[in-house]
Amino acid sequence: MQRRKLRKQKQVVIISSLCLLLCLCVGYAAFGTQLSIRATGHIKQKAAEMLKEKVVTSGDGLYEDEYEEGRYVFKGDNPNNYITFSGELWRIVSVESDNTIKIAKDQLLPNRKFDSIGARTTGFCSQGEALKYGCNVWSATKNMVGSPSEYVNGSYRGAVSADSELLTYLNVDYYNSLSDNDKIVAHNFGIGPVVHRNTNMSEQINKENSYLWYGKVGMLTPSEYIRANTNKTQCGNYDLNTVNYTTCQKSNYLFTSSNYWWTLNPRDTYSITVCFIHTDGRVVLDYVSNVNGVRPAVYLKQSISFDGEGTAGSPYEFS
Repeated sequence: MQRRKLRKQKQVVIISSLCLLLCLCVGYAAFGTQLSIRATGHIKQKAAEMLKEKVVTSGDGLYEDEYEEGRYVFKGDNPNNYITFSGELWRIVSVESDNTIKIAKDQLLPNRKFDSIGARTTGFCSQGEALKYGCNVWSATKNMVGSPSEYVNGSYRGAVSADSELLTYLNVDYYNSLSDNDKIVAHNFGIGPVVHRNTNMSEQINKENSYLWYGKVGMLTPSEYIRANTNKTQCGNYDLNTVNYTTCQKSNYLFTSSNYWWTLNPRDTYSITVCFIHTDGRVVLDYVSNVNGVRPAVYLKQSISFDGEGTAGSPYEFS
């Protein structure tokens, strides 16, 4: 009788222990799952992916670029594309097909020459009136993508021996002054010539991209300025923007009446003039040895993430 009682007590202990062990295992599994869910919920979304979830088809915002596949561009009078970069406000211009993000400084840098008279005097830069007014090519041919043997613009052709002074300044002194320069990735910038007051945006983009410079700090192209406008009917190409500039000012966040500012691109068939953006919003031309405001543009790495609303009061901040 006593043995039977002891046997039952052992069975009760064993069963209780097994039940307790089972409960602990189930509880641990549920706890682990909860931790996993919580951890997954805190994975940071890449900035490019987040921005592309906000694509619009009207009004201010991010649009699919109709000219370059896989690219998205901000358009409008004041879209929510402000970002703090190196302690200052910049604007997000585009999300590229490779998920890099192109940004441009909101406020212009002080006036500078594109290049000085006599700074480059051989090859392409000895032709036309380049010796008299300065040479209008952004970079040396050896530093262009593919290292072409010559730069061709209309009847002028030849090697370019050195980078422009503005390129050198932006990629040495200015680049080294940026506290967030570790977030910049070298990228292609279109530096080909632009047909004055053309009416075909696709052809203009192809011309801009006919020569590419691969570097860290560049500027915008005329087509990027024009494509930032939501009013395609009146402002959708170079000529329309020139004719309707008083209207086009009102629907382009890149417009500023504070100063002229350089673009990257020379005028076609000339060796001495570069396109710049006028204080009235037109794309016009100036000798490279004159001074205009500078609007730096850089590409941010695909890996970045940020928080914020993109407004001037709550700009995107790196996270």
